Amino acid sequence: MEISKRQLECLSFIKDYIAEYGYPPTVQEICDGLKIKSKNAGFKLLKALQDKGLIKRNPMISRGIDLISKKGLPIVGKITAGLPITAEENIEGYLSLDEFVGDDRYFGLRVVGDSMMGRGIFDGDLVIIKKQPDIFNNQIGAFMINGEFTLKTFKVSENGEICLKPENDSYLPIYVGDGDMFEVIGVLRMVVRLFGDHYEARKY
Repeated sequence: MEISKRQLECLSFIKDYIAEYGYPPTVQEICDGLKIKSKNAGFKLLKALQDKGLIKRNPMISRGIDLISKKGLPIVGKITAGLPITAEENIEGYLSLDEFVGDDRYFGLRVVGDSMMGRGIFDGDLVIIKKQPDIFNNQIGAFMINGEFTLKTFKVSENGEICLKPENDSYLPIYVGDGDMFEVIGVLRMVVRLFGDHYEARKY
């Protein structure tokens, strides 16, 4: 399923409006919020979202928009590719990836920072993580260290020392000591990036 940038903006506006007011916007409010001059264009935008199974509409009432929020892979928050940030699960949307849908071993995180750019992972990308406690040397994974999430390359030395390695020389490696609270959250399986109006994905 391809979704245009404008449709993503509309979906985000509806979600944010519901989060703020507790009820969905009218078509006129959507047009005003997205600076759409024609109300008919607003109806067409909503129809496109409905046809793609992202919303349900009841045309008999002015605020008859319902989000269909469980169609796809949950994007559960942000993960830093720079310095670690406080871990927080906050579902910000859903991405339809048929291979992973329905498999609760997978979830998505939005990358913040550029420490993994050497492996082609950039600020704003979505990374698809497979939840598992085990990881091999040189694999990219999502980790929890002292209550904070980070995305790094897993390195383990011959003497068992664990290092979370950034792929950008501007950042220092993170060494895991005996006193650190450390957990492997999962292994990177895919990077999804929005180019123009279309998503492109690359598997790992």
